[in-house]
Amino acid sequence: MGTVRCCAAMLAGWLCAGAAAAAPDPDWRSEHHLASGVRFGVIPPVFAVAEMLARPAPHLALGIFGMAVDRRSSGGGEVMVETARPGASTPYVQLAYLYYSDDGQRPERGHILYATAGYTWKSAHGEAQLGGGLLFFLSYEIAPCPAGSFICIGDVLPRALPTLDVAFRFAAF
Repeated sequence: MGTVRCCAAMLAGWLCAGAAAAAPDPDWRSEHHLASGVRFGVIPPVFAVAEMLARPAPHLALGIFGMAVDRRSSGGGEVMVETARPGASTPYVQLAYLYYSDDGQRPERGHILYATAGYTWKSAHGEAQLGGGLLFFLSYEIAPCPAGSFICIGDVLPRALPTLDVAFRFAAF
């Protein structure tokens, strides 16, 4: 768990430093200040969530995402630093948090931290994002197997896994 905290602290520091270094930019008016779409990746329960992304300052994006299906739900937030001038396609580094809940026959709960980097392609009408990184299970709880189960798999996942970050967003304004 110490490694996860160390990685999260380093990434958070980089994100804050990038946001603090962002100076007012005349290209800021051409940026998508609000975009909505869908994010794909290792995101329980269905590997896709609705997403809303806002850019309150040059080089900084803040987002929320989530999905609810039957008795399963997920929701979280993200902080992203973009390196290119506003409005241009850009490399990015991102830190995201996800809470996952499944109240089905075998309830489970999870808190997950994502650290990703990649590239965002921007156009006048939207953007596409592709990246990769690591996800860290900060905590994960699953109910014990019911008595008499023929096959039952417990908590066998490692605490860190590689992840893929894919998103498609349309510019709201």
